[in-house]
Amino acid sequence: MREFLVSVSRGGVRCLRGKPGVWLLALAMIAASPSRAAESPIDRSESLRLVGDGFGLPDGPAWSSQGWLVVGDVKRKTVHRYTPENSHWEQVPGLPERYSGFFATDDKLFAANNSEGRIDCFGGDLGEDVVRVSSVPLPLGADGKPARPNDIAVDRVGGVYVTITNRDEVLYVNPRGDVRVATTAVPSPNGLILSPDQRMLYVANYRGKTIERLPVVSPGKLGQSQRFAAMDDGEALGADGMTVDREGNVYCAGATAVWVWNEQGRLLDQFECPTRPINATFGGPGRRSLFVTCFDGVYAQPMRVAGCE
Repeated sequence: MREFLVSVSRGGVRCLRGKPGVWLLALAMIAASPSRAAESPIDRSESLRLVGDGFGLPDGPAWSSQGWLVVGDVKRKTVHRYTPENSHWEQVPGLPERYSGFFATDDKLFAANNSEGRIDCFGGDLGEDVVRVSSVPLPLGADGKPARPNDIAVDRVGGVYVTITNRDEVLYVNPRGDVRVATTAVPSPNGLILSPDQRMLYVANYRGKTIERLPVVSPGKLGQSQRFAAMDDGEALGADGMTVDREGNVYCAGATAVWVWNEQGRLLDQFECPTRPINATFGGPGRRSLFVTCFDGVYAQPMRVAGCE
């Protein structure tokens, strides 16, 4: 009888000559060893699906505690909301601004107003009676030009981190409306997200296609920037919008795919999008759908891990 030794690798299984019976032990090792598919938070039993199109350029999605997704169309200067329960889209009236990023808390919706160079905050459910709670203008640049806020992340005290990509700045707006420069250590900062425990701020370097990690010393005060991860998918630009799940896995929209790393910066998985992905957020029942805004529309990917509330 021919004898085989089974060799286990990340890419699969291959058979080699060896001692009798060893293959049984090797097969047991295969069953016990974690695979990339098992580690991935992506639910591969269902495919990425289109849930909305007809936008000029959808960006900055956020999931509201009221049970809907808000998306800004930065080209057409409109805001839309989507209710997965009935697959219904509607335009939010009275918001003719270029909103490039949203962030929802339990009772407020924060927005990066790219048109007017300010951070807006809304109350209520963005119904017909839209209530703007506050607006904080961001400082002009050294050249006298207005700030163009890109993406935002809000901490537990209500402070807002916002990227000013063309000025290589991350600003912090405290709950009183005071603005300070949090860091200039990340070139072309784009997407950003806080870790679930809010001890780390992750910032995407758009042109360099890297993710930088900065310790949060106190609200608005950051420690030294450290390289967390890099995208090695060719020359096309794109380390864009970011989000995080309850396990601390970090997501970033790249040139063609959404990338996922664990807290240690190890790549867990990635999934390709039909067109370039721009941003992503968790939502839907149990926050187990990853909503991705792409150049041609809004998509949803079922997940095995829930997003942060």
